[in-house]
Amino acid sequence: IANVPDGSAAAQAGLIPSYRNSDGEIVLGDLIVGIDGENITKSPDLIWALQKHKPGDQVKVKILRDAREIETELTLQALK
Repeated sequence: IANVPDGSAAAQAGLIPSYRNSDGEIVLGDLIVGIDGENITKSPDLIWALQKHKPGDQVKVKILRDAREIETELTLQALK
């Protein structure tokens, strides 16, 4: 995940973006590996999975964080 805007569904679900630490090193954030039971292995998979839904739909998102799989739910929002 590259960006988690304040107040977004991703922020409310506790998703963590990648960032640079004080030494300038990139620290990887969460990696989305599933949406509603569908495996996500590359960017087009994520796009296809999201196109099946609309803003307001609740989805289960499986993420990889620190080598652990975590599942959370969030309500999709329209892009602003």
